[in-house]
Amino acid sequence: MLQQEQLQIDSLAGTHTKSVHNYYEVVSGEGKELEVQKNGTDTDGNINIKTEQSFNVYCGDGGALTKLDENGDVVWTYGASYDVVDTAVDSNGYVYYSTADGENVVKLDPEGNKVWEFTGRTGAVWNVDVDANGYVYSALYDDTVRKISPEGNEVWYLSYADSGFYSVAVDVDRYVYAGTGGNNVYKINPDGGQASLLFSEQTQYINNIAVDPEGYVYSASSQSIYKITPEGNTSWSYNGSVGVAVDPGTFGAFPFPFNPPELGVTIDGKKPIIENLHQY
Repeated sequence: MLQQEQLQIDSLAGTHTKSVHNYYEVVSGEGKELEVQKNGTDTDGNINIKTEQSFNVYCGDGGALTKLDENGDVVWTYGASYDVVDTAVDSNGYVYYSTADGENVVKLDPEGNKVWEFTGRTGAVWNVDVDANGYVYSALYDDTVRKISPEGNEVWYLSYADSGFYSVAVDVDRYVYAGTGGNNVYKINPDGGQASLLFSEQTQYINNIAVDPEGYVYSASSQSIYKITPEGNTSWSYNGSVGVAVDPGTFGAFPFPFNPPELGVTIDGKKPIIENLHQY
């Protein structure tokens, strides 16, 4: 018999107890590698689950994309044809990068082999993001945001003249958020058919953007970060940053000391969700 259940683990490592009797748990992760094994059964039928995890870091440095393990050792390096300006990684370990001069998005498998390359653009691709189903979103200097299927085909594109799109992020409901050279943040419907102005209070172009599971948006320019409510109001602001990331465990925003269009870095250590319970 196969049971389906979701279990949120609050800490990323250690021993966890779950009343599953004769079942052990297998992880399907969110952008990380995590092993779960049976570690003994107590007298009440609870199975103690021991989790072990590893974090990988993906960084673009000039014309190369490098995967580093948790100790900072190189796992593999992929030679890109153009300078890598941004990276993203999906729940299965596939990696995506974008370039400015090449005007393209490339998908690599977990071993660093090219799966596909999406080209035919007319502007630098400054930013990429990927959703839980492997659809890729890209922000282009040619005033477009584009959604690409897991197979590398264009699903839709939205064109809006506002000095180019520099950043993009997608939320759990597939709404897309994009920052522009006109200092604005737009919210785009999941089908790409409509964009609405969400926020316009920053005074520099939006070079990085993030969204948390509650729908709050974090918009970073060369001088500030703004936390924006789902309704488009300022929750708080912080001066002196050029990039932003959101911790999925605490929903806190953290500034980056670099400009994302100059260097792309992705860390795949998101909080894991155990999705499947299999009979032991």
